[in-house]
Amino acid sequence: MDILRDATKPLHVDELVERLRAAGKHTDAEAVSLSLAEYVKLGKVWRTPQGTYALPKGFGL
Repeated sequence: MDILRDATKPLHVDELVERLRAAGKHTDAEAVSLSLAEYVKLGKVWRTPQGTYALPKGFGL
């Protein structure tokens, strides 16, 4: 969530994976996509077109 909060635009799942790996996390696109799908269901993350994700405006984490 920190990566999405700090982003200035919606991020594609591949870019999220790259940023997570750069932060020392071992993950892949499938795991990230599955996690994000759960957050979308809870309304904590928005899925925008073409597999990009963003936090709702004003979302305070």
